[in-house]
Amino acid sequence: VTEDAIAEALKQAARENVTGKPLTPFLLNYLAEITGGASLEANVALLRNNAGLGARIACSYAELLQVS
Repeated sequence: VTEDAIAEALKQAARENVTGKPLTPFLLNYLAEITGGASLEANVALLRNNAGLGARIACSYAELLQVS
């Protein structure tokens, strides 16, 4: 997602007076729309990568605990 797309999403949120808790879902949906789904794909890939990394860290930590 480019900075221009984020800036446009923020401007649209301001125009529609979206603030507070609804802001994040609004921005994510708006960015998915204006990027043709590319931002959604990137966010899903990031989520999967973070979950995999978390799992590897947890497994390594569990191994360390068993050695002690």
